[in-house]
Amino acid sequence: MLQKSSKPQARQSNIELLRILAIVGVIILHFNNRDMGGGFTYVAANSVNEWLLRIMESLFACAVNVFILISGYFMCATNKRNIIKPVQLIVQVIAFSAGTYMLFLIIGKETFSIKSMIGSLVPNNYFAVLYVTLYLISPYINVLMLKLSETKRTQFLLLLFLLFSVWPSFVDVFTVLVHSNRNWNGLSTIGAWGSQWGYTIVNFCLLYIIGAYIGLRQNKGRHYKTIYLFLVLCTLITLLTVWSKVDENTAWEYCSPLVIAESIILFLIFLRIPMGNNKVINRLARAAFSVFLLHSSLVPYAGIEKLTQENALLLWGGYCLAAAMIYLLCWPVYEIYNKLTSWIWQRLSRKIPFSIDLEN
Repeated sequence: MLQKSSKPQARQSNIELLRILAIVGVIILHFNNRDMGGGFTYVAANSVNEWLLRIMESLFACAVNVFILISGYFMCATNKRNIIKPVQLIVQVIAFSAGTYMLFLIIGKETFSIKSMIGSLVPNNYFAVLYVTLYLISPYINVLMLKLSETKRTQFLLLLFLLFSVWPSFVDVFTVLVHSNRNWNGLSTIGAWGSQWGYTIVNFCLLYIIGAYIGLRQNKGRHYKTIYLFLVLCTLITLLTVWSKVDENTAWEYCSPLVIAESIILFLIFLRIPMGNNKVINRLARAAFSVFLLHSSLVPYAGIEKLTQENALLLWGGYCLAAAMIYLLCWPVYEIYNKLTSWIWQRLSRKIPFSIDLEN
């Protein structure tokens, strides 16, 4: 049986760079979102720019999955979880939501009401809630993974992939292809409402287990050449882009086998990038969750309508520049928040030592 360290693995700058890229990808996805940045609303149908937006969407559809893979890769190294961590995340969601609401009130972008004020204090963020859930149950997942032999661990992972990615995605694609008004969600292994596009704890657990599997096999895995991984990635992006023209929902859902495979390939590519301990990258990467919480308030002001009318080169450059600027604008907010609250969480960690510890 594989042995594991009692301490978490040290953060690696190559993976921290991937973390930054993933959140930039989330921002770009929201540039395209018809209800946020509006990219797909403003771009001319069947134009070069529309295909470029589809390529970008296909490239970054795996962004959220990448975050969970990273968590599984690092968190499989320890079965200790401090209860303060999930509390800290939920409080940050509330603080940033309430802070944004107050700022919008001051500048006149929001109208005060009791209902909206209460709403700003509710941590209504699917990613944060599911991630906290995953964080709390992850030590038990680790124990299961370590109890299994290497062969049985592989079988377990393949079974989960077939049950919770391949089959529910097949049901979704089948529904699209038969053009039937009948609801086929009853065939899904996820739940009565179908795959829910991967916005589920089932998909989070699957990705965590894949990340943990990679982490446990990091010294035993086959050494694929980066160029082969890159070619596979390009193939997956092409397939997703073409399929998106048929049906966007099934092409880009997080539980799609193609999107999950894309996240794995991207993770493996960055895992192989030789990079030392880059303090700038590591510092910027710490703000990733804060950027995730704040960026949606800035997306409407990125000028996406104008960018979609430019040539393809300016569109691509404008998207990347706007996403980078949003990240950099959110970063100091994280630094200020961290300075103001870190001492509180340190004291609470000492006063409230409750934790999940499956190592004793």
